[in-house]
Amino acid sequence: MSHTPFFSIIIPTRNRPELFKDALQSVLLQDFDDFELIVSDNSTDNRTQELINTIFDSTKLTVLRTDGSLSMPKHWEFATQKAKGRYVLILTDRSVFKQHTLRTIYMAINSNKEEVLVCAWRWSLFDDQTGCEYADFPIIEQDAVVNLPSKEIAQNFVNRQEGYPYDLPRMLNSCYRHDLAEKIRNKHGDLFKPISPDFTCAFLLLAESKQVLFLDSALFISQGLSISNGGNSSNNLSVAESYLSTLGLDDYYAHVPIKIPLVENIIFEDFLAIQELADGELSNISINWVEYYFRCYKEICEKSNLKKSEFCLLQSQWQQSLSNFDKTIQNKVKKRLASIWWRNFKIRIKKIAFCAVLIKLIKNLLSLTKKNQPPTVLNAAGYQLDD
Repeated sequence: MSHTPFFSIIIPTRNRPELFKDALQSVLLQDFDDFELIVSDNSTDNRTQELINTIFDSTKLTVLRTDGSLSMPKHWEFATQKAKGRYVLILTDRSVFKQHTLRTIYMAINSNKEEVLVCAWRWSLFDDQTGCEYADFPIIEQDAVVNLPSKEIAQNFVNRQEGYPYDLPRMLNSCYRHDLAEKIRNKHGDLFKPISPDFTCAFLLLAESKQVLFLDSALFISQGLSISNGGNSSNNLSVAESYLSTLGLDDYYAHVPIKIPLVENIIFEDFLAIQELADGELSNISINWVEYYFRCYKEICEKSNLKKSEFCLLQSQWQQSLSNFDKTIQNKVKKRLASIWWRNFKIRIKKIAFCAVLIKLIKNLLSLTKKNQPPTVLNAAGYQLDD
C-alpha cells in the first residue's frame, strides 16, 4: 500500500517565477518531510516550467500544467483535487513558509485532544521597499493554540472584531482535512467558488465544521504585496473589473445592496452566497449592515488611483444604495461616520495645537539661552578668544 502523506502542499502559480522560487524553496527546506508537494502552473509562458526543470529535483514534487486559461477559483479547485494527503494546504506563489512551520502545525494537530478538521494560523508581511518584516502581532497570546468555534469566527468577520482576518481559514493561512473537503464537494459542488476562492472556501469550511484549531503564530510571510490581486483591486477599479471578467458570472452582486466592485463588497457577497448555499454553522449569523456600509465607504476613501470623476461616482452609488436601505441603518451609518470625522478632526486640532505650543516653547528656550550667553570676544583676525 502506498503511504498517505500527512500534508499535501499545493502551490498554484501564474507568471511569477521569481516569487515562486522562494515559495518552493521554503517548502523543501522545512525540517518536516511527511508531505507531498504539488505545483500547479497556470502561466501563459514557460518561465516557471524552465525554472522547475533546471533548479529543482525532488521526489516529493509533482508538477501540473494548465493551458494558462483557468480562473483563480477553477485553478485552485483543479490543483487541490489532485491532493492525496491527510491535510491539504495552499501556499501561494507570493508566500514563504517560516522555519519549522510544517512541524509546528503537525504537532498542534496531533497534540490536540479534539478532532481537527480545520487548522488556521497567522502570517506576517514583507515590505519590498525596506526589506523588513512587519505585522507579526498576536491576537490572543503569542504561540497560543486554541479551539475557536466556527460561529465565533463568522461573527468576527461580519463585525470585524479582533481575530479577523487571521482566524478565518482562507487556505492561504490554513489547512483542511481531506475527508472534510470531499464531504463539502459532495454536498455543494466545488470547494473553491467565485468570487474570491480563499473566502468562499473559508466560509464553506466554517459552515461544515464546528470549530477551527487556531495557532497564534505567524507561520508564513506574504511578499510581493505590490502585485497582489486583492491589494491592487482595493486601489484600482480596473484591476477589480478585470478579475471579475475572468469568472463568467451573470451577477457579481446578487446578495449585496451596493453594486460596485469593492473588495469589501465582494467579500460580503461571498459570505451571503455561501450562507444561502450551505447554512450549517453560518445559520443565524446576521450581517452587520452598519459595518458593511462603513467598510465599503472606507475602501472608497482609501483608493489611491481613482480619478475625481470615479471617486464621485463611487460615492454617489454608495450613497444611493444607503438611501434605499432601512432608515435605522442609515442613521447608524451616518452617526458612525460623523463620530469618525469628529475624532479625526480633534486629533488634527490637537496635533496643530501641540505643534504651536512646541514651536513657541523652543523659541522661548532659544531666546533665553541667547540672552544668558556671555558676549563673544573676537581678536583682530576674527577668531573667538578663549576665556
